[in-house]
Amino acid sequence: MANVTQAEPAAQACSVQRGSTSSGADELEQRPALERLPDDVLLEVMQHLGAEDLLACRLVCRTLCRLALHRDAWRSKTLVCDRDEHRTCSLLRLAPCLRELQLYLSASETVCDHSVACATACEVTQVTMILESGSGLGYQAIQLLIGLATPGRLKTVKVLLATALDRTEATILFLAILRTPGLEEITIKGRNIRQPMLKPSPVYEGLSSSLRTFCLNVEGVGEWAQLVLSMHGETLKKVVLATALVETEATAAPCNLTLQSLRSVQELTVQLDPRLQTLAEPTSLQVLYLLVDGREAEEHFAAAGELFLRAANLREVAMLALPEKRLDVRAVLPGHCSLLVRGLVRARAQSLVTKLSLVPKISWEDSAELLQLPQHPWLLARTLRQVRPWLPALRQLSVGRWVWTAPQRVPALTARPPRPCGSAP
Repeated sequence: MANVTQAEPAAQACSVQRGSTSSGADELEQRPALERLPDDVLLEVMQHLGAEDLLACRLVCRTLCRLALHRDAWRSKTLVCDRDEHRTCSLLRLAPCLRELQLYLSASETVCDHSVACATACEVTQVTMILESGSGLGYQAIQLLIGLATPGRLKTVKVLLATALDRTEATILFLAILRTPGLEEITIKGRNIRQPMLKPSPVYEGLSSSLRTFCLNVEGVGEWAQLVLSMHGETLKKVVLATALVETEATAAPCNLTLQSLRSVQELTVQLDPRLQTLAEPTSLQVLYLLVDGREAEEHFAAAGELFLRAANLREVAMLALPEKRLDVRAVLPGHCSLLVRGLVRARAQSLVTKLSLVPKISWEDSAELLQLPQHPWLLARTLRQVRPWLPALRQLSVGRWVWTAPQRVPALTARPPRPCGSAP
């Protein structure tokens, strides 16, 4: 009888435990299907939503409300600040981070006066500022740059100049970009500066080096560009100088110093110039794009040949036209091809180059005429015969819009070029 009495509390406890377990299972089944999914699965799906849809998830359920402001859901998002003031301000206030923020700056119309962007706690990795029209845009850009750099995650700054800045605005803006700590990429494109920028102060030369990519397609900023290259020469891996650094007689002398400071560059786009051979450490160079305008002489290509001789790890060489330059390709292409090939041959080195492109920037109309020239296949064959002994690893040769590529199982192009396999991109 005592045993039965002692067993009753244990049975009651088991009954209560089974009841609580069943009620917990029932409660789990009654929860919405979304809340039963793991957080990592939900975040994976939410990464593919737009910014507005992501914020709308806060109204669905408690789980999505919590995850809608998670960093993993936002780190790949791009926000374009358009004329919808309420939408832009809401996103900048709530988003914890963004991959890219695009801002259109205009003197007549501004979004939220850009005050939210200047004071946001959102960690932006890349900012693209399009300066449209009006005065004082450079100062607006500086305020935005300072505000976005404050959280400390800004890595890329791109400036597209749809209007020409005066020299004072340009000097202050570009030096503000240069003073932004931790940047890894700077891109400046668009309209030229009205007058050459003021000479930067030497105080900027003591900043730490972090830049890995530098792209410039604006004239009037030669002094600033030289300062960028000298400050970040140890870390720069990709340099695109689509404009001549030598803009006046006063700035002609420092041009040699800029190339000498590049010690670890792997991809270089630069105007073909006799001073090209002054590149200090070309052993790291793997890709070289040479920009021409049709006025180059034999000494320009001789300098390229000297660089080829020292660039032991070069894999790709291309000759392109300077941006916004229209060449008479039928007159320029054969001569320039011969001179560049002569520079390669003069190097007398067993190069590792696998791709050689001699493709001036031409329109589709020009390319149609060029393909009909009877000398063009002959030019390709002659070019290949000249470079083949010195480029044993060559797998692709492009001249104009013609491309010769070695088959997949063939280690390199043969002495006799095969039939054209397509047109250059």
